Amino acid sequence: MVEAATGHSIIWKEGVATMTLDNFSDAIALKPTLIKIDVDGNELSILKCGEKTPNNPKLESIFIEVDYKNIGCKETLVDYGFLLTNTFGDNQMWNRS
Repeated sequence: MVEAATGHSIIWKEGVATMTLDNFSDAIALKPTLIKIDVDGNELSILKCGEKTPNNPKLESIFIEVDYKNIGCKETLVDYGFLLTNTFGDNQMWNRS
């Protein structure tokens, strides 16, 4: 058996399908006005794997749980035109400025 970082044995493994924000939005023909991101440390990768979606003016808000070690999210969100408007612990609300 394989051990997880916590020291516990892994008893079940499951595959997860992934796609970029842009591919997902295109696949379902949706232009979101709000995105919620809670990906346990992969926030920056999610934000950088989409160019059209975060830059779409219809996207008004991004609610994101940011790990304190995740550097670069703030700069990326500002570059996309968002302003941090509220925080709730590790959760942040960013609105289009």
